[in-house]
Amino acid sequence: MHDANPIDRPARDALAAVILAYMRGEIQSTEFDRRKWEEPPLAETTDASVEMLCYDTWLIHDDLIDHPLSVPRETWDWLRRVVAFLRTDLRLTTVETYAWHPKQLVGLLGLLAIAGGAALGLLWSAWWPLAAAWVAAGSVGYFYGQLRQPQPSAAVQELGRWAPFRSRAEWESRQHLVGPGELPDYDPALHCRPVREPPPSPTVRLSWFLFGPLYGTLWLPLLLRREMSAIHLVAE
Repeated sequence: MHDANPIDRPARDALAAVILAYMRGEIQSTEFDRRKWEEPPLAETTDASVEMLCYDTWLIHDDLIDHPLSVPRETWDWLRRVVAFLRTDLRLTTVETYAWHPKQLVGLLGLLAIAGGAALGLLWSAWWPLAAAWVAAGSVGYFYGQLRQPQPSAAVQELGRWAPFRSRAEWESRQHLVGPGELPDYDPALHCRPVREPPPSPTVRLSWFLFGPLYGTLWLPLLLRREMSAIHLVAE
């Protein structure tokens, strides 16, 4: 019978090797990303777990700057677990969680404000109630969308403590797959150096006043959706 999700051992070994090279400082981010997507056997793999991890590790490099690995200790430990996983024949699955978030309230109140402004405008035969409600609700939606930093749900953060494994015991039973001499000890001064200068503090721009209410109004319906968090874990 044909396996719809085959184990591609050459691709798994290749991805483990390129991750280790990046962690050891042998290659930088541009080469890391190129080898993941362009070099065989990774370029032709049909192993779904390898494809998931190629996308997941995209988050540890910058598209615009070629730089050495720069990650916090938690990400370094996750990469060690990823390498251990790649040396097994386990498969990954996507676990999704959905949760309510204050953004739903922001979106609902914004849409109600615009609807209220339209109703008052019809009642008073005036255009300004709708315009005022639209500018106010749209501006709140715009600034909220700009400033809010999405965070994984508490459930996903708990699941991710040992990802891609599901538990500490599952990880500890396989941590020997990453040999003690394969990686240096984590050094924040070396492995977590800033990639680029921090962005300047937000400043008021004319474009915010011209386009903010429009963009914010378009975002309001999207804020009504529940917050979705996803993580890749070993299939049960």
